[in-house]
Amino acid sequence: MKLFSVYILPLFILWFAALHNLTAQSSSVAGLVIDCTSQHPLPDVMVRLIETDRWTTTNKRGAFVFNNLPPGNHTLQTHCLGYVPYQQTIHRFNPDSLIICLKISTYSIDEITVLETKGNLLTSSTVIGSQAIEHVQPASLKDILQLVPGATVQNPDLSDPQYIGLRDIRDNVSSAVGAAILIDGMPISNGANMQTYSTAQINTLSTGIAEYSTFKYPTVIGNGVDLRSISTDRIESVEVISGIPSVTYGDLTSGAVVVKSKNGRSPWQAKLKTDPKLKMVSINKGFILTSGGSLNTGLDYTRSHKDLRSRYESYDRVTGQIAFSEVLFKNTLPLSFNASLNLYSTVDHQKTDPEAMVANEVYESVDRGLQAGVQGKWAFNKPWLTNLHYSISAAVAQQKSYQKSYRSGELQKLSFAVEEGENEGIYLPGESLTELTIKGLPFSLYGQVYASKSSLIGNAGTHNFIAGIEYRSSGNNGDGRIYDIKNPPTIINNISRPRSFKNIPKQNTLSAFLEENISFAIGQTRLSLQAGARFNNFQALGVVESGIGWYTEPRANAKYMLINKSNTFIKHLSFNAGIGKHYKSPALMYLYPDKAYFDLVSLDHYTGNPQTNMTIFDTRLLPTSNPGIKPSENTKKEIGLEVKMGIISANFSVYNESLTSGLGMGNKYQFIEYKLYDAQGVNTDEKPVLADLPFQIKEYILSYSQPINNKKTKKQGFEYTLNFEKIKGLNTRISVNGAWKKNRQVFSTAPMAELPAQFGSGQSKYVAVYPGGESRVNESMNTRLRLVTHSTRLRLIVTTSINFLWYNKYYYPRYNQTPVYLFGKEEDKIPFTEDMEQDPLYYNYVNVKSPAYYKTERMPFLPVCNVRISKELGRGTLLSFYANNFINYRPMYQYSRTDKYLRRNPAIYFGAELKVSIP
Repeated sequence: MKLFSVYILPLFILWFAALHNLTAQSSSVAGLVIDCTSQHPLPDVMVRLIETDRWTTTNKRGAFVFNNLPPGNHTLQTHCLGYVPYQQTIHRFNPDSLIICLKISTYSIDEITVLETKGNLLTSSTVIGSQAIEHVQPASLKDILQLVPGATVQNPDLSDPQYIGLRDIRDNVSSAVGAAILIDGMPISNGANMQTYSTAQINTLSTGIAEYSTFKYPTVIGNGVDLRSISTDRIESVEVISGIPSVTYGDLTSGAVVVKSKNGRSPWQAKLKTDPKLKMVSINKGFILTSGGSLNTGLDYTRSHKDLRSRYESYDRVTGQIAFSEVLFKNTLPLSFNASLNLYSTVDHQKTDPEAMVANEVYESVDRGLQAGVQGKWAFNKPWLTNLHYSISAAVAQQKSYQKSYRSGELQKLSFAVEEGENEGIYLPGESLTELTIKGLPFSLYGQVYASKSSLIGNAGTHNFIAGIEYRSSGNNGDGRIYDIKNPPTIINNISRPRSFKNIPKQNTLSAFLEENISFAIGQTRLSLQAGARFNNFQALGVVESGIGWYTEPRANAKYMLINKSNTFIKHLSFNAGIGKHYKSPALMYLYPDKAYFDLVSLDHYTGNPQTNMTIFDTRLLPTSNPGIKPSENTKKEIGLEVKMGIISANFSVYNESLTSGLGMGNKYQFIEYKLYDAQGVNTDEKPVLADLPFQIKEYILSYSQPINNKKTKKQGFEYTLNFEKIKGLNTRISVNGAWKKNRQVFSTAPMAELPAQFGSGQSKYVAVYPGGESRVNESMNTRLRLVTHSTRLRLIVTTSINFLWYNKYYYPRYNQTPVYLFGKEEDKIPFTEDMEQDPLYYNYVNVKSPAYYKTERMPFLPVCNVRISKELGRGTLLSFYANNFINYRPMYQYSRTDKYLRRNPAIYFGAELKVSIP
């Protein structure tokens, strides 16, 4: 009842109030869309009225019409691939006089922008258009995201996995996992990735970053989507929502990245990109079909090398896309239908130099996949329903991690038992060439449908109410870990076993959401409100039954516009504020982790003769699942200011985020006893008889990793953007943006248990439990100054940017290094006292840190200069060039905490790109 009264009832009251305020009078608006250069009509142009969310497309003669419109002002927008977007406010309806002239997007017109712009949402968002993307010359989506205010510019690098970092200073797995990526309405998921040797070995306590044993094949399990797999050639726009998004966006904590692909007619385009480490070629084309609709196709190939001096480490990517778009029932109930098929293949390959001492080793990670989906909306334009939005997609990938490596060392013993109990093992040679293959077949299904009702309230108000449902499902049907059980790639205490992924249950999430958007005038000012809630059933076992639980996400945004005039010094002034809760569901690796195997040596009788050798193991098998695992939770708050006065347009935003229940791996311990046999009395030419051997009972503490909600991240900061009007004499625009950020990552919020240093040749009797809260604080402040010179006569754009890192510091807050208590076999808690800190039996339990550990590392002011140049060479040819840190300023910095040095700033780096378009 409380949930209904707080969230749902107010939304329905607003909806019905808006319906009753509708006037019976109605009007129509008609128009014609033409090409400014040729004066020819443009068919299939999307035309939309923002306030009422009415939309249509032009017919073959370029004409469109809206009927039965309520009186009032309407903002009309058009969108057509290859043309500059057009927007006009309509004050009265005259179908015979509305002619819209669209300009072709070329460097010969003033409307071209190569900078990011502020989104039209009530929260913090950044829109990066096609021209800005083209000017950046990106190799992956990671390069595009460097345009977000506060982000730093890095050299293109495809040698290692890339992740999203929204409002981050350093790598943060919780933030990367919590960033939603949607391509044409289809979410990209990494939640079913299981490409690791054993989750029982993963440790995330010490640094907060997942550590996956010592295997060298690249894996992104538990670390979010690898941005390298997303090609940028067919992207038309990217919107980064770093604030509080609409409730239509779910399964996220840090924000959303909404990618829109090119849709419509376009000429043949071939592009070649090259820089010292990367080569990329692509070809794209958009067709207008005679039967109606458009078909867009594209294909690209990329190869990258990690080190120019070595060709034995490389990354290869092939991506392709086929997209079909059509508007059905144009004259009655328009239905937009957008279907796409995306394919990709990536290969991380590493092998040893044949001339090296250790030859023939290979480490390879292959990821091939496809995603297909349809999305669009159906315009009903009824008093009770304006549009029905839908998005349905399915994705499947074929992942293969392969490792061929030498296992070397002293004579090694091996058990390959898969059940608990004593078993006889074998002896392995000191060196052997081993192979390990991990085959994953992750898949995901997604469906979202929601209805919207938009209308005018009186002559100056608007409202848009939405209600919908969403379903997500993911799983993995791969063959899993495959290797010769008698010749494993490594032998360690908690050794893994081959495991098929096919019997791992699926992950299901069922959600429902409601939201009201309303805007109305208050005198000469305007107030806009957005309020809604998502209701999530994580690991849904049915419509109501849940394996994890129900979680509610209330979200709200508000914007109050005080001034919006064109004839005053202060042309615009508005404030915005928002608050919202967000949840991210656990991935499969946290819901269904590997079992932990322990092979304890009970007998070691090695004679050198295979007939008399004998080794006995006591194998223990422990489940590692955590039935109390829950989703990550993040509460976001922000306030902002938008102002335009004189020649300056500025945006300011202050935010505070608190992520709790972040997912990681924690240490788990179990006390056991096992038999240790004594075979000293057995001759070397005899094989022992186990029943005749004396033995003693040994105590041992088993240690393994278990999924746990043990991470916390606190983010606070200030973001700003200032754009100046063009200096006409210099054809130059000045843009300044930046951010101050302070982030605190808590490595473990739960009590941390760990074994002390070894006592002689054996273990201690107790495990120490420390208070949670060990953390790291990062703080930085940066500014990016950009001068964009655009010569329409030369068809040339030059962007010079100077990035100022005013300071960058980090430190580790004081942490209690002494245990709270010890526990042993009987699980009796022994309080840890001050006297025990000096006792030789216990002082090894104190987690002593050096005095330098708590020093603050503050790196001073650091500038870096970059330049990007784009030049149209005749019709249809674009040549681009970039140079990062072109003055090659790379000062050395000596750490105060250690004696090491750091070379700051990325190395000087440059590249070029040539694009040729054939009509």
